[in-house]
Amino acid sequence: MKTKIIGALTVAVAAGISAPAWAAWDKITNLDVGYHADRDVASPNFGGPVERLQFTARGSDIQCKYVRARFDNGTTADLFSGRLRQNSAQSVDLPGTRRNIRALVTNCHGFQKGGSSIDVYADIGSYRDTWMKSPDWARVWARIFNWGTSAGSSFDNAVNFWVPITTLRFNGRNDTDAQGTGWGGKSITAIGIKPTNDGIVCRSISVAFANGRTADLTNRVQIAPGTTKRFDLPGQDRNVSRLNARCHSVHGGPVTVQVYGNK
Repeated sequence: MKTKIIGALTVAVAAGISAPAWAAWDKITNLDVGYHADRDVASPNFGGPVERLQFTARGSDIQCKYVRARFDNGTTADLFSGRLRQNSAQSVDLPGTRRNIRALVTNCHGFQKGGSSIDVYADIGSYRDTWMKSPDWARVWARIFNWGTSAGSSFDNAVNFWVPITTLRFNGRNDTDAQGTGWGGKSITAIGIKPTNDGIVCRSISVAFANGRTADLTNRVQIAPGTTKRFDLPGQDRNVSRLNARCHSVHGGPVTVQVYGNK
């Protein structure tokens, strides 16, 4: 069974709309893809269920006969076939109620002699506790996920207090402006910025408060994909009404940025 490709997430999604727009993408693995040579490549076993998956081609466009999911119950499903455009993220819903993926198998080829790859991200949603109980948690996944429990995490340990607020999108190597609104009723102490499928360079990030004040959070910062950068709010202003960011993607393609608030 094949599912419909959803496409890249849109820019500046306001809080309060449907839950899929708040998806927090965690990088699961990177799969090598050969040059003009279709072959099966399997991902590591997953540590738990997922809500959705996202694939990003690196190095070149990638042509796939299939990206296939193997489920814990022994069944399989083809999630995607066709061309993945370089640096473009494709989000895929899972078929039916099947969420327990054992592994992914890809049969694809790239168009660059030096080799290409597919970055695989997962929206784990409400299944974090299940992943953290996985036998491979300490050995594998705790080192990968930025959930506030792994060494070097930029989130503090009170991870349950972080809530998704909005999604931003930037495209190209030139700075562009994006604005995240819909923060009404959310009194927060810090903001987390997490690019998903590529790194970002931001010339400025600022917030506007309900009382009309504004504050610059940074003049220039670079954030790697899958890494959450924390910005504490200055003074006693807590009721954010808008976030403004002037950024660009590192590799020139579209990049989706998740924005979180810490209460």
